[in-house]
Amino acid sequence: MVHIERTPLSSIRRAAVYVNREKKPLREIVEEQRPDIALAAAFYSPAKWAPVCPVKADGDVLWSSPTDHYWALAWDTGPDVSEALVPPGGSCGRANYVANCLLVREGIPQPELYYNADVGGRRGRVAVGLTDTEWITYGAADGSGGACTPEQLRDCMAGLGCRFAVMMDGGGKVNVYVAAAGVLMEGRDPSQTLILLWLNTDEEDHAMGVKTYSVKSDGSKYLSANFKVSEFKCNDGSDAVKISDELVDLLQRIRDHFGTPVVINSGYRTSSYNAKVGGTSRSQHLLGTAADITVSGAAPLEIARYAEFLMPDSGGIGVYQTFCHVDVRSTRSRWDSRSGKEVVVSGWPGCSEETELDKAVAWITGAGIMQGNADGDLMLDQPLTRKQYALMEYRKHLLDEN
Repeated sequence: MVHIERTPLSSIRRAAVYVNREKKPLREIVEEQRPDIALAAAFYSPAKWAPVCPVKADGDVLWSSPTDHYWALAWDTGPDVSEALVPPGGSCGRANYVANCLLVREGIPQPELYYNADVGGRRGRVAVGLTDTEWITYGAADGSGGACTPEQLRDCMAGLGCRFAVMMDGGGKVNVYVAAAGVLMEGRDPSQTLILLWLNTDEEDHAMGVKTYSVKSDGSKYLSANFKVSEFKCNDGSDAVKISDELVDLLQRIRDHFGTPVVINSGYRTSSYNAKVGGTSRSQHLLGTAADITVSGAAPLEIARYAEFLMPDSGGIGVYQTFCHVDVRSTRSRWDSRSGKEVVVSGWPGCSEETELDKAVAWITGAGIMQGNADGDLMLDQPLTRKQYALMEYRKHLLDEN
């Protein structure tokens, strides 16, 4: 069995290196973690149950070479995946990487492949390739017609248009899962590390309109009247930035209401930076749907009250001593962290904004033109009869005479 899955980079919500410390089979990992795609990652020593190729998982280097450089598949959150050269010692500015046997770089098949003898021959294979816009997952079950040599795998990945490709662990450890295609290749042996991908669903993309931008290429681009891409960038200097259209709309409404600049202290965060600043693993900042903001001339509580007015039934609003957190999650969450400790609260009431209709109703009732029924019900949503219209016009006539 052979399966090739092309995944747009823009559809990747999150990617992670999963460390299989309990030697779980693929099926169990998939049931627990619920990824959209899962695949075997680094070669490992069964005796030591430890990787033998460079691997970094969420900032933790699991193995690195003391003498050699390795080209690796590297990322912070997932959609920002790219190639990276990992030096001896494993120091690399990315939160995650996996390096095994390099197959393709800069679109060129590598003339000589470096791998141990026990990895050669026709075997089941797993590989990951990158184009400018796609993540390509390749899986071929061991003992199937798709079994091939590393050199044949290299040529295949190059033929798929990969500008960069790396061979992952294979043979009896071919473990590949693709939810959308109903693919579950479970090898004889479990994988010690796996790459897991979670994708944005069409519903999530549509609801929050999360897009991935490049600060370098798109930084000066305006997303609304007052907000540019660069204002949402991660504070660690990363180029990729995820931004929700819904979040931009929310911030613009806050800006329009107060009439003064809104400063984004923290917008999008990579997983490594989020961990560095003590963010939770489920932070909305990781998704590009949150911002910590200040507004010139407005206290954090004032900002929270207006955000509550805009999002009474959804979103996250947290008040801190010097800033207000807002996010556009579909559920509702409110908290107070002004004491330095997070306390859940019911909400931030205290703000209302009169509409033109509200003003019109207040005027017409205040002038005595519209008085409602005997119970005082104005019946605002009821049809108006000709008798009622005549009475209202007569009252207006009397008002004008006076």
